[in-house]
Amino acid sequence: MEAARQDVVAIATVVKTTRRVKAPQAIAPAQRLAERITRAVRRRTADHIHNLQVQVHGGVVFLRGSCATFYSKQLAQHAAMALVRVEQVNNHIEVREPRPQPK
Repeated sequence: MEAARQDVVAIATVVKTTRRVKAPQAIAPAQRLAERITRAVRRRTADHIHNLQVQVHGGVVFLRGSCATFYSKQLAQHAAMALVRVEQVNNHIEVREPRPQPK
């Protein structure tokens, strides 16, 4: 009976350890992909997207930030789409008119 209890404890320990190891590995690819997309968007738009945030969830890419032109917004989306095959790119980058320069 004692041997069976020790086996159960050993299995429980392995399961807990395995769960701890798998969680970071499952998250890491999405984070790496988001970082790659961020670099590609910055490079393609000459860093004209302000406060750029890229998130990847379940095959969907979310782009957030702001820029001065629709052209920059479009470049950002194309950079994300060209980098990887994803189901969808949700481009929530806001186009804002440039602030007037003080005289």
